[in-house]
Amino acid sequence: MRSDVPTFPPKGPGTPFAWTPDADFPGTAGGIWVGIPIRGNSTMPESKTRRRPGVGHEGEEPQAPRFRVLVVQQDGTDAATLERLLQDGGLHPFVKQVPDADVLRYVLRREPWHLIVADADDADPERVLDAVRTARPGVEVILVAREVGHREILRGLQAGACDVIARDRLGHVLTTAQQIRLMDRMEQVRNRVHEALTLHGRAVEAAGLGLIIADMRQPGLPVVYGNPAFEAITGLRPEEYLGHRLGDLQGLRTHAVDLQALQQALRRGASCRITLEKRRPDGSTAWSDLMLSPLRDRRGQVTHAVGLQSETRYRAIVEDQAEYVCRFRPDGTLTFANQAYGRMMGRDPEALIGANFLDWLPPEERERFLHHLASFTPEQPLRSFEHQVRMPDDSIRWLHWTDRALFDEDGVLVEFQSTGWDITERKQAEQEQAHLIEELDAFAHTVAHDLKSPLMTLIGFADVLERDIEMLTPEQLREFAGHIGRYARKMNNLIDELMLLANVRRAGVTTAPLDMGGIVAEALQRLGYLLDEHKPVLTQPETWPVAVGYTPWVVEVWVNYISNAIKYGGRPPHVTLGAEVQGDGWVRFWVRDNGDGLSPEAKSRLFLPFERLEQVKAGGQGLGLSIVRRIVDRLGGTVGVRSEGAAGRGSEFSFTLPALAPHGDAGPWSGAPGGLRPGLA
Repeated sequence: MRSDVPTFPPKGPGTPFAWTPDADFPGTAGGIWVGIPIRGNSTMPESKTRRRPGVGHEGEEPQAPRFRVLVVQQDGTDAATLERLLQDGGLHPFVKQVPDADVLRYVLRREPWHLIVADADDADPERVLDAVRTARPGVEVILVAREVGHREILRGLQAGACDVIARDRLGHVLTTAQQIRLMDRMEQVRNRVHEALTLHGRAVEAAGLGLIIADMRQPGLPVVYGNPAFEAITGLRPEEYLGHRLGDLQGLRTHAVDLQALQQALRRGASCRITLEKRRPDGSTAWSDLMLSPLRDRRGQVTHAVGLQSETRYRAIVEDQAEYVCRFRPDGTLTFANQAYGRMMGRDPEALIGANFLDWLPPEERERFLHHLASFTPEQPLRSFEHQVRMPDDSIRWLHWTDRALFDEDGVLVEFQSTGWDITERKQAEQEQAHLIEELDAFAHTVAHDLKSPLMTLIGFADVLERDIEMLTPEQLREFAGHIGRYARKMNNLIDELMLLANVRRAGVTTAPLDMGGIVAEALQRLGYLLDEHKPVLTQPETWPVAVGYTPWVVEVWVNYISNAIKYGGRPPHVTLGAEVQGDGWVRFWVRDNGDGLSPEAKSRLFLPFERLEQVKAGGQGLGLSIVRRIVDRLGGTVGVRSEGAAGRGSEFSFTLPALAPHGDAGPWSGAPGGLRPGLA
């Protein structure tokens, strides 16, 4: 039987076959499908291939491959724990402890290892990762620390680690180890199948491989021979398969198979694989692989196809994986999906076969993903990629995939096999971190600007007093003291707002029915200096509807809204306060002024972090409206603004709070966001 045969399948889209590069990695759930030859896809040199367990030199005992783990730690306390953990996970581990990165580099150069687990509190992670990169690149590294947060995870991943975990979560190492072992086994499987195809017939029988022969001179590839091992694996009796077409064997679930294309590929000298599925009487499924190769007569004509069959050995491993495992063609058509993939998409894995997963990607991601697929080459067949996917419930999740491209012996891309996992929480943490960094930058700029103005004024008055105090009259001294007090109060108000902003971000409070008349009175009392300075015409209702909230925070909302109305209103300012009960169980409160109004561009910038109403207008801290929005968001309501942008027509700023329901609870507001606890005063 030839081992250097051309590659199957036929080129071109629309072929009904699904391709695979190995024998023991499972294929399409249910049915018969065809794959590509094994040769040319393994990254392990033939001289380095491991012998299949049970096959070796005479007198040698077969040895199961061990999963080799290096633990970088001074005292080695994690080594024993990891060995027990991996042993319980069925990985047959060999765990060795080294004290530091220098010894690690030495050991890596002498022996191959599957995984490095480094104590980030004990050993320098950068030196550990550098030792791996220089001594044995490609070995995965997991960093372990006592405390792990988003910052540590991000730093470790950027440095080159495959994962960063807390010491009390060492169990996560098992998942990564199983993935590495799975990929290692897949490489071993490819080499074992290639070796099995070249063994003598006696060795095939001794290994318990089934053997069938199909006649290629007749239409439909009828089966003309099957050995006892084939019957034992499939559970078929001779009358159930002899004379039957290869694509229509009794008792086996099959998908449509293009037998004509299969015959053409075999005549070209291609070896192909078919996966058979048999339902047992107890309802379980038996899977088996059938490797087909052409058999030629003395004239070189292909007359028969001979198939070697064995039970699929690692399907249970793939099906039990928590990670998503799939195969797909270059156009995105799925040819295999494991149970985890099916659960993710809310469908039976068999129902996913033939679907195109590109349809589940948002439009902006589709082009990026196709560009990723086009970047694979035979020299660089392994890449990772992260993308968004639209779930059946219309939500968006982030997935990370490790994709391996499979090429035929002519270098033509045939298929991808991929392992992935959900990284939505990590992405959300990264986005939140980026948002916080951006917000802190804006916060620092605003605080520096708003503190500088009154501080420079105070410094100016202090300089005048220091230089000319003996020449100033008592009236001038009182005037200076008044200015100093006013600007000091502005700085004090800014500091109070900073403390309130920090409190709103993290505090948990109890909500209760609000005495809105008393709250407005307290806000006006705090704004006494503005009322004295601008003499506004203030109008408010005699009674207020009852809403639910947290009194100190709502006072701050009124203080910010009313102060803006006074400072940015007309001259004199006309300020109107009001409220209305909305039909949906919310109360809307508002403040109207008679100022110049706001342009559409200015309205779009309101309530952004640390934005002023108008940079060209006098006074006001940039923290105000940002604090208002944070407070109202935490209380479950919304903020809004209405303005025609015309002089004298002014603006109306509003916020909503839950209305007090007849039974005393907070109307439509069920649940308390951000640590709020609804209650009664």
